Amino acid sequence: MSLPRLPHIHSRAVKIAGLVCASLLLALLVFQAGIMVGYKKAVFSRQLGNNFYRAFEGPSPKGDRGPIPGGHGSAGFIASVASSTIVVVGPDGIEKIVSIGTTTDIRRFRDVISAGDLKTGEFVVAIGNPGEDGVISARAIRVLPPPPSIE
Repeated sequence: MSLPRLPHIHSRAVKIAGLVCASLLLALLVFQAGIMVGYKKAVFSRQLGNNFYRAFEGPSPKGDRGPIPGGHGSAGFIASVASSTIVVVGPDGIEKIVSIGTTTDIRRFRDVISAGDLKTGEFVVAIGNPGEDGVISARAIRVLPPPPSIE
């Protein structure tokens, strides 16, 4: 005695509909992953920009010291250039002397430059350690476009 044969359930239309649904589900998952990655990159970029300007503009009225605790340096326009020092005038009008050593990393954006390439009037950010005489011994100097708030 044999069992009766059941009709074939999977027709061609059902297979195509299943394939279309699976493709749409996969496309939606990839789209959602792209949204999540883009959101994370945007949040990181926003925080990086906020922290950069907070670090060099000084403490906010609320007493926030920024992301570099105890960091020393200066940001502003170069007032004068000598062989191994520059004078930087910050947005507050205070002049700071920055000493350039042989190990100081000096860059214009990503390009490495020498101390002789620094020019009066350029906007720089210098980070280093202060000496007893108040001169900042620079570890890094970056030549950048000035922030929109002080142009």
